[in-house]
Amino acid sequence: MEASKNSSVPLHQQISEYMKKNIMIGEWTIGTKIAPQRDLAKLFQVDRSTIVIALEELAADGLIESKVGSGTRVVNNT
Repeated sequence: MEASKNSSVPLHQQISEYMKKNIMIGEWTIGTKIAPQRDLAKLFQVDRSTIVIALEELAADGLIESKVGSGTRVVNNT
């Protein structure tokens, strides 16, 4: 999935919505490990800082949790 730079929706929001949708529909179940930030940045073709903001939004929503040394995982799907 490539984030659209032409959209009026900010890139980080597009990415966070895409990830949230995957969690909500059950494609990414509780316990699923999220790819590293650098890999996500390459996948979405954006700067890593954009990924950081998107992940912070998902964490604020309580959907993911990051732990130093063990990565980021889905912790909630509602």
